[in-house]
Amino acid sequence: MVNLGQASSKVISSSDAASVSPPGPDSLTPFFLELDSPEAMDTVVTESSLTVEGRTRIDAFVTINEHVVEPDIDGRFSQVMDLEPGLNIIEIISSSAGGQQKSLILGIGYRPEE
Repeated sequence: MVNLGQASSKVISSSDAASVSPPGPDSLTPFFLELDSPEAMDTVVTESSLTVEGRTRIDAFVTINEHVVEPDIDGRFSQVMDLEPGLNIIEIISSSAGGQQKSLILGIGYRPEE
């Protein structure tokens, strides 16, 4: 007869282990919104569309005139906007889950070439 002895095992659950989560983006990077293009917040253009480009935090929710735009891994975003002749108001809003918000309002004049 072979005696294998008594097997003993201990299961460590995730609640037994000490866990430290890394700080989230809210605590690492101040909330910001930067405009890269167009270079001026009020300008006149002769083309019927305009590309709005900028940067914000990667965890931000961005809208440009109600178009939802997702920032990439570097926080960059881009949206092509169709323009009507005359003054076009473009509002860019960047919001965080924690309730922080930054916004920019652009006044873009579109004057078609004759």
